[in-house]
Amino acid sequence: MLEDLEQGPISPEAALPIPPQEPMSPVDKPIESKEPVKIKDTPLGRGILRILEEFERNDDAVRYHNVMKWRKHLYYWNSIQYLFESEIAHDWMTVNDLRDDPESDIDPALYAKIINVYKANGEIYIGALTPNTPKVRYFPKDADDPDDVTTSKAYTKLSELIQRHNKAQMLLMKSIFILYNQGLVACYNENKADYRFGQIDEDMYEDITVLDRDHYCPNCGNPLGGDSYQVGQPPPPMNPTQCEGCGFQGPPEAEEIPRQEQQFVGTKSKPKPRECLEVYGPLNVKIPMWAKDQQSVHILNLETEESIYTLRAIYPEYEKEIQGFGSAETWEQSARIPSNYAGNFPRDVCTTKRIWLRPKSYYLWESTTPEFQALSKFKDGLYCVVINGDLITEVIKDKLDDHWTLTEYPMSETLHAEPLGTAMIPLQDITNEVANLSLETIEYGISEVFADKGVLDFDEYEQQEVKPGQITPAKAPAGQALASGFYEVKPATMPEGIEFFADRIEKTTQFVMGTYPSVFGGAMTEGGGTAREYEMSKSSALQRLLDNLECDPVLVGRLDG
Repeated sequence: MLEDLEQGPISPEAALPIPPQEPMSPVDKPIESKEPVKIKDTPLGRGILRILEEFERNDDAVRYHNVMKWRKHLYYWNSIQYLFESEIAHDWMTVNDLRDDPESDIDPALYAKIINVYKANGEIYIGALTPNTPKVRYFPKDADDPDDVTTSKAYTKLSELIQRHNKAQMLLMKSIFILYNQGLVACYNENKADYRFGQIDEDMYEDITVLDRDHYCPNCGNPLGGDSYQVGQPPPPMNPTQCEGCGFQGPPEAEEIPRQEQQFVGTKSKPKPRECLEVYGPLNVKIPMWAKDQQSVHILNLETEESIYTLRAIYPEYEKEIQGFGSAETWEQSARIPSNYAGNFPRDVCTTKRIWLRPKSYYLWESTTPEFQALSKFKDGLYCVVINGDLITEVIKDKLDDHWTLTEYPMSETLHAEPLGTAMIPLQDITNEVANLSLETIEYGISEVFADKGVLDFDEYEQQEVKPGQITPAKAPAGQALASGFYEVKPATMPEGIEFFADRIEKTTQFVMGTYPSVFGGAMTEGGGTAREYEMSKSSALQRLLDNLECDPVLVGRLDG
């Protein structure tokens, strides 16, 4: 069984569309609807779109503020800081965006110095918590049962195989990255079959009808053997024989009894299956903001921007209706676009919503309406795909819990927990301010000197070459010393407590975030510096960081298989 799941040779068919499989994917979905009438115009389609509309409208205001917060965290991670919120663009802007504004008197160069301690602390989290993937061992329920022991061992080996296939350590790193910047991790699992995973040669059989022919003596009825042949083929001849009981000589009589039999007809190749895992953050996975646990989530919407060419290949019957935008039409679209687009929007993508509904969500409609009757046919829930707002391309039966695992943070009132990096935002701003003020003080530390033109001839002075011990002619003011003709501006100096304040901010950052030097191999500033002290400090610091990862043991189980 394990050998069949291992990576095999990639066949030429890997580039061809895969026949519809029983498991479903949030991206590569088979075509289910072949009705000439568009789904959105049916009671089922109207029922789905109304549920989605009500869900998005109810959470629109509170979600906007959270999306802006998640977006700001990602900007800080990518060293895009000194931000202000634009009510027109519904996004964060930087002072660099004001360069083309003639009314702006801000010099963007003054704000270009960024020391990204926000990202540094996030990388400490990731590095400290992902040296190894969490291990889950499957123990037998009855250690005296050999079959149970064998099954538990097979489950453990399968979990290791799933880890290897999905690069579990990379998934864990991405999960902590999402927790640090967005506070909620949604893990999607699905059993996919694809030729890129390899192929399996399967024996093919077909049912045929075989006639069993029993021979017996026509005189005394004594059995004389028998033979078999397939229906549609000529029967073997019945040769004359002699009965041992009565001595009759001649052809025997026969009785035919039909039966079904499987016949080998050849082999065919099929794609190998593989359990696939993907992780998303709340920028893509939309659930009710008030939901306290996964069971209270009546609707889940995986919203992403996908290539229009990929979607046209999956849904060729909707080819003309699948079009790109060219620009962001909603603030959520612009929030999901990577920050390196710098306000631009890819032209060949469109918004795709993959929606899972629980049966409880159907009760938005009254039970007597055609929409409710159409929805209620999906007794365990449904999955549908909506492209560009209202184009429903498919609807199938599915269960939300069969594919999704949401992190539940014990120190949060809802599933939407506060990102781990939230406390780092003001500390990041203070670090930038201190660094910039210190740098400006150094830059302007050379004082400026003013001189009287009657004391020093500037034209003649500019023509001279500066040399050691040079003598320059100068005329002192009448009745005054030569120094009275010069004035030196007092240079800016660093405040006496600036270094103390910077050290205090560094220690505050370590206390707030739990990223002490012992975690990342730095030197301890206090204590005797013994190995035991380092070990105890590291254990204590790692335990605090692990408390943030213990947000959902089920997610760890998903990563482990």
